[in-house]
Amino acid sequence: VLVIKLAAVCMSSFAWWSFGWSFAYGGSVGSDGFKEYFVGSDQLFARGFLRGTFLGQQEPTTRIQEWFFTWTFCAAAASIVSGGLAERAHLVGFCIHTVMMCCVTYPVVVASTWGKGWFAKESQNPGFTDFAGAGIVHVTGGFAALAGSLMVGPRPYRWENLGPMARIVSSFTDSFGPSSAPLLLLGTFLTWLGWIGFTCGSTHSMNTAENGFQAAQAAVNTVLAASAGGISAPLLRCMIITRLETAAFCGGIRAGLVAITAAAVNVESGYAVVIGLIGALLYQLVSMLLKLMKVDDPVDAFAIHGIVGIWGILSAVLFDYGRGSDAFHGMLGFKCLGFEQGLQQNGQCTGDLGMRPFLMNLSFAAIIGLWSFQISLIFFALLRLPGLIPSCRDKLKKDLLLVELPAIGGKAEPSVDTEYHYPLKAYIGEGASDWGKLGPFRNPYLYNI
Repeated sequence: VLVIKLAAVCMSSFAWWSFGWSFAYGGSVGSDGFKEYFVGSDQLFARGFLRGTFLGQQEPTTRIQEWFFTWTFCAAAASIVSGGLAERAHLVGFCIHTVMMCCVTYPVVVASTWGKGWFAKESQNPGFTDFAGAGIVHVTGGFAALAGSLMVGPRPYRWENLGPMARIVSSFTDSFGPSSAPLLLLGTFLTWLGWIGFTCGSTHSMNTAENGFQAAQAAVNTVLAASAGGISAPLLRCMIITRLETAAFCGGIRAGLVAITAAAVNVESGYAVVIGLIGALLYQLVSMLLKLMKVDDPVDAFAIHGIVGIWGILSAVLFDYGRGSDAFHGMLGFKCLGFEQGLQQNGQCTGDLGMRPFLMNLSFAAIIGLWSFQISLIFFALLRLPGLIPSCRDKLKKDLLLVELPAIGGKAEPSVDTEYHYPLKAYIGEGASDWGKLGPFRNPYLYNI
């Protein structure tokens, strides 16, 4: 699991540098301020990030800092997918999918929205609202994780001899639950800290007082939404299994963070609490529903990022600063639509928008979810073809498990300590004693992506 997380970061950086950035943010912009083509292709491999001067000097552009910040979002989307495949994803197959996601799936979403592409153009006035990526990052990653979970299938013995109610409570009460509460808490705190950087940094600058206040508002809303999620999720869980759980606290915090991501600068702090609370409840309900359907999502990647991400997009409209249909703020933050565009008349913001902002965000979420799910489902299905998987198994055997195989007919002796494969039977089959007898190629783990 840890290796896959690191692989997601490493592969995403090369993919974003080579093709992803150019597809997402490259290309010429027309006189209307939107892309002239579906995706860009003029900045492949960071071309144009530096400009040569007539004196032979190199002059940097703002694309350098923009590349780094946008890469972190790309890496986050790719990392979400690894959560849905945890404990049974094949490393090389996952890396191939990561490259595809960071070169195609995610850049196309960004190009259409933040990159001033076709959806940004079609939805203008009022436009879509996704300040820091609840839809563009988290819905994309969450639905890709669902596709991966479905194609890889559950971990061996995951649902064995478990009825519907037992499946609901099984995630934190059996050997398939979190293996280290301290590490879970540490990861949650680090995520929370980094999330503040995501939301505050999405102002993209601090050169004006308004941007500074927007960053401050984003920080306040982020903390409050996460805190509300961290309180509500374990309470709901306690009503079901009559005890508090550390994992539910951590999951609720993550759900609150995802929920507020789209609306960090255009809702009041009281509404941020409501958004985080509802997001955490949705996470718990969807998590239980997936378990009833025998979908094995070890870290609730789809529930937290996919479903709560959609809620975050919709809540950015439902709780906007504006007064009903008379005003709308959206991505503008403190300013209302119309004021920013010079359309304000007689001191009034652009009004009579009706349901248009909500419908724009609803269609925005639906398009992203369907695109990410279908592309990932097709690609994971291709990875299961007989001609593509065997070489991946060989790579895993030689480089990761470090299995030393004698001549044909010899016995496989792994050099890894199988005691730390957790839960043991999910990796080895009937138990640790079967490893030497069956060999690594009879291990069900190796027959998945």
